[in-house]
Amino acid sequence: MFIILAVLCLCIYACYDGVDFPSGKSSRSGKSKKKNKELTTAIARQWFEANMTPVVTMRSSEAKDVQAAMVKPKWEDAYEANRGKYEVVQTPILTRGRRMFVDAETQSEFEKIRGQKYLRNAARMVIRKDLKTGEIRSFITVFVGSLEYMKKSKRMGRNSYLYRETNFDGKVLFFEPNGGLINGWKYRNGKIVAKIMPLSEDAKFIITRGWVEECYTETDYELTEECHDEVSIEPDEEFGDAWVVEHVCDEVWTPIEYQVCYDVWEEDGDSGDGGIGDGDGIGGDVDPSENEVAPNAKKLFQNKDMLVRDWKFIEEKLDSIMKDCMGKGLYNSLVDSLKGEHISFQFFTEEQASFNPQTNTLQWNRNMESNQLFHELMHAYQYQNEKSLDSWRNATMNMEIETHYAHYLYIKGSSEYGGSDWEKGIKGGDPRILSTANLKGLLDAKGNLRDGMIIEQLDIYLEFNVVPSFKQDINYKKFVYDKSRSSLSNFSNLNKITKDC
Repeated sequence: MFIILAVLCLCIYACYDGVDFPSGKSSRSGKSKKKNKELTTAIARQWFEANMTPVVTMRSSEAKDVQAAMVKPKWEDAYEANRGKYEVVQTPILTRGRRMFVDAETQSEFEKIRGQKYLRNAARMVIRKDLKTGEIRSFITVFVGSLEYMKKSKRMGRNSYLYRETNFDGKVLFFEPNGGLINGWKYRNGKIVAKIMPLSEDAKFIITRGWVEECYTETDYELTEECHDEVSIEPDEEFGDAWVVEHVCDEVWTPIEYQVCYDVWEEDGDSGDGGIGDGDGIGGDVDPSENEVAPNAKKLFQNKDMLVRDWKFIEEKLDSIMKDCMGKGLYNSLVDSLKGEHISFQFFTEEQASFNPQTNTLQWNRNMESNQLFHELMHAYQYQNEKSLDSWRNATMNMEIETHYAHYLYIKGSSEYGGSDWEKGIKGGDPRILSTANLKGLLDAKGNLRDGMIIEQLDIYLEFNVVPSFKQDINYKKFVYDKSRSSLSNFSNLNKITKDC
């Protein structure tokens, strides 16, 4: 019996001792070309072993039924790095039983993507020395990539304490050895967009040097695979009863909740996290003396993920739009028609923009000019004046023609016309752009028939010239043109937003 128990204990320890946190191969990204001068690997290990137990715990949640993970540094793969006032030694970590953090989207798709090589975290034990104060401390970093990032990036393992992939999308979480979550950062396309804090803490109270515009609870999931040996007795015809040892693994999903706080401002420009995380893009981003940031943009849009600088950026584009009389009329009319509601705003990674009436979402690329934002705002206003989503879908070509004409009138009188697709299209003979621009021979800048023109001329020009020219473009080929609508009514929204011009 003693021999069997000894063997079982040995098996359990072997399981713990040889399982890497699912973070892929150890990476040296972010490693300085110069070796650390003060915090060498030998000194870091000596400090860790003097201040920590060989095996430490890590609690992902304070919930009573969540078991702490047992982890230890893998010193044979330790490496040194330094930047600014910090020198660090980082190691991969070993765990007892498989563990992994994923966001809600990844968890929902887990059964489909199980076993994929990209499905992993990047986890490190970090020992860090502040060269100015001499303080040494240790913490565990875990990078949790979004599903899209993990699928398209083969370099999750390159992320580390002093280095982030330029396209990293997801979260980096910091844990106290023998403790729980300290804090973290949320990234989008390589930029910090929010701060993460334990759910039990009041973010507006903790950040005493500044303020947090908005916090909410977000849920990720921890996959725990605990393995153990089960001993049973089975009859044996030749030798009698025999001991059978079976290795069994149980898989458990645990929801992990924490606060995600946006638009963090800190008075002294420090990262505000007790030294954990680099804080780039957060410190000093907000002026606390401002009563309200981007008032025009916030009357129109909503987005919990946006930093103050992004709100200011949109505000500048709206200011450009509102310098034009038609643009100002469009903005005011759209705000009035929303009656206190908001349009969901998202920055689009592709060089394109769109408005989706079904989700009430406007997407726009930050590299675009104000005229492209004007275009999507026009679509948003059109939808507010439609009877239903079906009526919108049955007249998508009608909507596009009116928006194109308004877009042409807007950009023709702005500094954005030079070098634009509109200028190039007119010079190059693009059918869609030319047919839109030539509407000015039939309509004035308010969408009214010009003197001497009759409605039949507009009917014929729209149906046999403008619509076919749009359908030559693959982007508009499937758009539906509603012939039952009066041709002049196609420009009723333009007429409304220019009533004071």
